[in-house]
Amino acid sequence: MTGKTACLIISPVTSPDPTKGGDFKFIPAHLVISVSESGSTFGVRTSTDKDTFHNNLNGMGVKLDNLDFVPLDVKGGQHVVGSSQGPKILEALPKARNARLRLRFWPYDTLYDTLPINTSGYAGAAERAKQCAESLSRPAAN
Repeated sequence: MTGKTACLIISPVTSPDPTKGGDFKFIPAHLVISVSESGSTFGVRTSTDKDTFHNNLNGMGVKLDNLDFVPLDVKGGQHVVGSSQGPKILEALPKARNARLRLRFWPYDTLYDTLPINTSGYAGAAERAKQCAESLSRPAAN
């Protein structure tokens, strides 16, 4: 533990798209942005404690609207993956209408494309999270 507190922006849940074929298994995941006084961090988290991401991150990523595919290449435990290009994703999110994820879950080797996540409310959520982080950084009144 870092001893620091952050505010979170959590997207609506998504799951693999059942129309894309393969062995469909409903595994919910969502975008998570941690906002603190020192900045923001982008990640993707499984929505249950029993479902985990595969150790092989090759091919996993996020796609915002029609922008380039950005790899998810950082593992933060069994339930969280992120991107070394997180700042690029965070910069593009306010203008994006939706995000799609390409994920691999343990123990399957198959990559699954998710249903789109509507990101239209991100700008407002980011502003509220920034206010939350600022309030946490203020000294408590006696």
